[in-house]
Amino acid sequence: MAPARGMIFPALSSRWLLPAFAIRSESGGLFLIDCGSDAVLDTLNKWKEQGAYSQLEGCWVTHYHDDHVDALHHLAAFTHTPIYADEHIAEIIAHPGRFYLPCISPAAAPVTHITTDGETWRWHEFEMTALHFPGQSFYHGGLLLRGHGMTVLFCGDSFAPTGLDDYTAGNRNFLGAGKGYRRCIDLLRQQRPDLILNQHQQKSLLLHR
Repeated sequence: MAPARGMIFPALSSRWLLPAFAIRSESGGLFLIDCGSDAVLDTLNKWKEQGAYSQLEGCWVTHYHDDHVDALHHLAAFTHTPIYADEHIAEIIAHPGRFYLPCISPAAAPVTHITTDGETWRWHEFEMTALHFPGQSFYHGGLLLRGHGMTVLFCGDSFAPTGLDDYTAGNRNFLGAGKGYRRCIDLLRQQRPDLILNQHQQKSLLLHR
């Protein structure tokens, strides 16, 4: 299978460490996607000193895997940044000891905004929509961003240039109509994002033109 077409990341987002993104608003605000290591916090501090942004205003968590959440508790403690997560993920982040799942982080973090599927809100010039996006895992969310003339889907670890990413039973992958990757594909058909950003890929995926 030939890899999907890719392109560099759009100007509205910044990528500095796998697997993390930051969305930049024209107002100077910053919205983080995942926080899996203290190196992310170090970079945020450096950017703040350089005047690259005025305020970190939120962090969306794509899913529970340790490389995406290991530093969330430090982010919450040191910056008091609101943490957003889908309702299927929130309890795992706040109480990881209640679950037996692969790649789970023992570091608990408070989720201040528990979102439901399809919940939409304004963040400066952007419209954000939270999705339950059960691709790599049932406990997985997607963030749809509309603004600057485009629609971008932050898909976490779901999808890759050659198709499906890390499809393993341990992650709680379910099969059938309206479940798992079939639901994710249905959402792509409904929402028609211009770009798909996977947290581990070096380029965004071009869905259509």
